[in-house]
Amino acid sequence: MKISALISDSNLKELIPGTSVALILKVGGALLGFGFNLLLSRKLGADGVGSYYLALSIITIASVIGRLGIETSLLKFTAAHGAVNEWEHVKGVYRKGVGLTLIASALTALLVFFSSDYIAQYLFNNSSLAVLFRIGSLAVIPFSLSLLHA
Repeated sequence: MKISALISDSNLKELIPGTSVALILKVGGALLGFGFNLLLSRKLGADGVGSYYLALSIITIASVIGRLGIETSLLKFTAAHGAVNEWEHVKGVYRKGVGLTLIASALTALLVFFSSDYIAQYLFNNSSLAVLFRIGSLAVIPFSLSLLHA
């Protein structure tokens, strides 16, 4: 296929602006993330940043458990019902998915909260991390819901 024919393709003309915006947003997000990490490291130091990312890892693992893989099912079933305009079914699937995620995430958050002393001491040999894990457990539900909706 000739390049001139490829460039004149109407699908390509539609694709380029969309991918350009996505590229700009991804690069901007990466730069903001880098700036955040830089700011965090300057304010907290190496130990503080390490503790922050350790707590974030615990929250992320708890969130994966709390979502139970429901986001994949939600995507499948809402797309299937939405394609045939069964909006009541979409609403029902969504409500059940969010409800199950809330329950599972709450249980996981409670597990992290009450086992934070054990996790800090026996997994990381640093009992001072327990407070950080307890605070982080409060973020499990919102983190799970935000990732479910993403």
